[in-house]
Amino acid sequence: MNNLTRLLQNIKENPVIYIDKPSITCLHSFLTGYLSGLITLGFTDISSCGMEGFQEWIQERAKTNLSQSWAGIILSCSESERAAFNRFFEEFEQFLKQKDDSKIQKSEDILRLSEDMSFPQFDIYNEILSSIKKRPGMYLGANSPITILDMRLRGYSLARREVGVPPTEP
Repeated sequence: MNNLTRLLQNIKENPVIYIDKPSITCLHSFLTGYLSGLITLGFTDISSCGMEGFQEWIQERAKTNLSQSWAGIILSCSESERAAFNRFFEEFEQFLKQKDDSKIQKSEDILRLSEDMSFPQFDIYNEILSSIKKRPGMYLGANSPITILDMRLRGYSLARREVGVPPTEP
């Protein structure tokens, strides 16, 4: 079981620990922060983050090509944030099964850390926050921007902890 699958299982079992409440919007923002943290730190790339192809798969299943995130598509087909949250796990499980069955991609490489690996020495939090401050709508959307920012930073912080990058001063 890879880190993303394990993390998603933990969130499914007890969402309050990670995202406060079972909400597809919070989950999406948390995962965005988490995966962008791993990508920024160089521990994975977008093509092997664990969710590659999921957006397209959801669009195909919903028979839509609208510019909407997988979370937005699932939410639009559900009666509530909680129902969409639960549906995400069903959809993602089906996606993984289909991905394995069709052998689209071999099992993901296990990330190995070498002792001499160096990490970027910049304060990504300030960089993220200054970008958001300039264009909040672009990064956070219109719905509950503080909650979305909180979820993204939580996800990013978890990614940093998992790969052993010490917290920044602020």
